[in-house]
Amino acid sequence: MEEGIEKNEFEIYYQPKIEAVNEMVIGAEALVRWKHNGKYIFPNEFIPIFEKNRFIIKLDLYIFDKVCKDLTEWKEKYKRMPLISINVSKEHFDSYNFIEQYMNILKKYNLSAKDIELEITESATLKENIDIVEIMRNIKEKGFNISLDDFGTGYSSFNMLQNMPLDVLKIDKSFIDQIQTNRKENVVQYIIYIAKKMKLKTIAEGVETKEQLEYLKSI
Repeated sequence: MEEGIEKNEFEIYYQPKIEAVNEMVIGAEALVRWKHNGKYIFPNEFIPIFEKNRFIIKLDLYIFDKVCKDLTEWKEKYKRMPLISINVSKEHFDSYNFIEQYMNILKKYNLSAKDIELEITESATLKENIDIVEIMRNIKEKGFNISLDDFGTGYSSFNMLQNMPLDVLKIDKSFIDQIQTNRKENVVQYIIYIAKKMKLKTIAEGVETKEQLEYLKSI
């Protein structure tokens, strides 16, 4: 894994975020793939290991640096930048001041925190011995947008949700995959209803069919 960093084997792929109404690309999420010995290793294979040995902290910062570099190049070439969202692993939260490392990378590329959206998984909000709301407030104070990823899978309380300084609620792909069944449709409807009440933007992960898109438009 250390060698993978040194050899730039970790590659960034940008998954587009598309506005449902006009189907225009409005941003993207930065995803990582590991190309080792000519073969791709996917995140579900290496991320759990990196979380256990805490190498994920170094990888997250590496990805953040790569994205900032890309944004700077795009700004120079196209005179504009899309809003990119980047995952922040829960292992960072053991250090209250972890966000300072991100700020230093932004300064390196002369970027602002408002150019980036940081994604925190819902399961990370349940991490013991941390005050996730306070951590989110610290992130927000630096100027970052905050997205709650995989919503619907982590069992966070509505009380906690109300206190989080969020900008975006992302509906987990598992709900979108089964959107044709009435029970799952109701769950998606309720999530969107909650997001609207909280004045949050909503992202539906992994929309792949016209039926899914039309249903989401309708609600």
